[in-house]
Amino acid sequence: MSRSYRIAYIVGLQHCGSTLLDLLLNAHSEAVSVGELFELHEYAHELKPKTEQTRFGSSCTCGADSIWECAFWQAINDQVERRSGLTLRELDLRAQDPVRFADHNRLFFDSLADVTGAKLIIDSSKRFHRLAGLLKYTDLPVTPIHLLRDPKGQIYSLVKRGKASVLRPAAYYRQTTLKTLRLLRDVESIRLRYENLVADPEPNLNEVMLSLGLDYQRSQLNWAEAERHNLAGNRMRRTSSSAITVKDEWREKLGLSRQAMITMLTLPATYATRHY
Repeated sequence: MSRSYRIAYIVGLQHCGSTLLDLLLNAHSEAVSVGELFELHEYAHELKPKTEQTRFGSSCTCGADSIWECAFWQAINDQVERRSGLTLRELDLRAQDPVRFADHNRLFFDSLADVTGAKLIIDSSKRFHRLAGLLKYTDLPVTPIHLLRDPKGQIYSLVKRGKASVLRPAAYYRQTTLKTLRLLRDVESIRLRYENLVADPEPNLNEVMLSLGLDYQRSQLNWAEAERHNLAGNRMRRTSSSAITVKDEWREKLGLSRQAMITMLTLPATYATRHY
C-alpha cells in the first residue's frame, strides 16, 4: 500500500536531545509529532509514563488534563475506532506478536495521517527494539534518525541525577550505539549529532528536512509557538521559549578521570560512528 506520509523515527539513548529534535520537526507546517509513542499505553490509561520527567503525569503537552480531554487525541481515537472498533486504550503498539505489532502500528499511523493530513509524522520513542520491529514487521515508510550525543555529555546527564559510577552507562552507550549502527547499515537513514544541532540549528535542520523530503521552514526555529501534543519527553516540551542552549557543563563538572574513563570505554562506538 502506498502512503502519502513518512515516519521520522528518532532513535538514540536517554538524554540524547530527542525532545529538542522532536519539537523542531513538529514545528513544520506539514509535520506532526506524537512524541514518545512507546508510552501511549500509559497515557491512554492515565498512568504516569515511565519516561516522564516532570510533575505533569499523563497530561497532554497542550495542557489538557489527559489525552481524553485533548481534541487532537480524541480525533485520533475516533478515527481508530471507526477503522477497527478499537480505542487507543486497546491498541498495543508494543505487542510481542509480530502480526499484532504490525497491525496496530499501521492502524495508528494511518489514522493519524487521515486526521491531520501530515506528510511527516515524528515518533521520538528512541527505543531500538521498537525501531527494529517497525523495520522488520511493517511496510510503513519509516526513516530512522540516529541522534548521537557525545558520550561524556550523555552520561553526565545520567550520573548527575545520582548514579555515581560511569561504568554501566558507558557500557550501555557502547553496546546500544554499535547495535543501532548495525541495524541501520543497510537502511536509508539520517545520522545527526546533537552538538551540531544545538550549535548551528538552521543548516543541520535544513539537511534533515531535505532528507525527509520536505523544505526547511524558518518558523521551525520558533518551535515553542507550534501546536504540541507530543507524549513524554523532558520539560522542554512545555516551555514557552524557543531558545536553544548548549548544555556542556560536563566539561567542568564531570572530572578529568571520569572523562578519560568514558572516552576509553565508549571508543569502539565513537570510532564506529565516524567510519560506518
